[in-house]
Amino acid sequence: MQSVAALKRCGGTAVRSSMLRAQSRTLASQPSLDVEMPGMPQLTPASAQDKPASKVTVLDNGLRVASEENYGQVTALGMFVDAGSRYETAANSGVSHLLEHMAFKSTENRSTLRLVRDIEDIGGQMGAASAREFMIYQGECLRDHVETAVDILSDTILRPKLSPWDIDEQRKTIGYELEDMEQNAQAVLTEMLHAAAYTEQGALGHPLWCPKRNLNKLGEDDLRSFMTTHFTAKRMVLSAAGVEHERLVDLANKYFADLPSASTSGSEPKTEKSTYFGGERRVQAESPLTHVALCFDAGSWSADDLLETCTLHMLLGGGGSFSAGGPGKGMYSRLYTNVLNKYHWVDSAT
Repeated sequence: MQSVAALKRCGGTAVRSSMLRAQSRTLASQPSLDVEMPGMPQLTPASAQDKPASKVTVLDNGLRVASEENYGQVTALGMFVDAGSRYETAANSGVSHLLEHMAFKSTENRSTLRLVRDIEDIGGQMGAASAREFMIYQGECLRDHVETAVDILSDTILRPKLSPWDIDEQRKTIGYELEDMEQNAQAVLTEMLHAAAYTEQGALGHPLWCPKRNLNKLGEDDLRSFMTTHFTAKRMVLSAAGVEHERLVDLANKYFADLPSASTSGSEPKTEKSTYFGGERRVQAESPLTHVALCFDAGSWSADDLLETCTLHMLLGGGGSFSAGGPGKGMYSRLYTNVLNKYHWVDSAT
């Protein structure tokens, strides 16, 4: 029995030795790490590259193309549109919200499934968002696939199919969002603040979310009318980070050359001035917490005291007491030391 065990040990040792010799031969056949691999692009240190700088070019149709090269392997790009809920009326209130949901759906060239597959094939992700004063179609992709990303952007912006079944599906999605919003105190406060500050008749007082009264009224004609009026070259900016500016300009000329310079509906959109009135809005809710918000007229982004306003914003600070990464936001800010740190019943102050 001892001799059999010895033979097994010897056999196991021989097998291990054979495997080690095979691995050594495999490693010996691999090129050394200090030998250049054939066919690999020549790498240039970031310090040897030109300093990143923002560049802007205006195309013949008025579309502005802005970019900044950061020498990364991922490109972020987006199309900003001078549109949003402030340009809506009582009749089409919510059209921007619905357009946001109709982004990257069926187009004249692609089905929804094909569009999703094309985005996945380039390792990208794309989405859209609407606000009171702008809309954005944005995405990220690997640097080598920028052209495909710009093609997809142009397809969903210039050639949306706006099929009735797609619109019906997005109506349901928005309906769910409106139900969830009623439980979202921050979203409700934001809507109430704008309505109180500018009144619901003022441009900035228009609801950001699609009102329930219009949810089943808005259709393809409303969407196309809004796009025809507002989606013009002079009201749009194509921007990107992580791409050569000249290449982005060439792609913009290739895919957005047909974008009209002005509205083809015969009526140019007007930016109506919103006057600050101030006021008060209250709503009852079944919640153990009371949510309060104060709003002050502090001027616009073009105001002379913008820097002072932003500095005051940073000094006030605020936030929760603690966050997932450790101490909370602005632990030594005025709101933290004078409010959160003194009154235990205040859950958050921002």
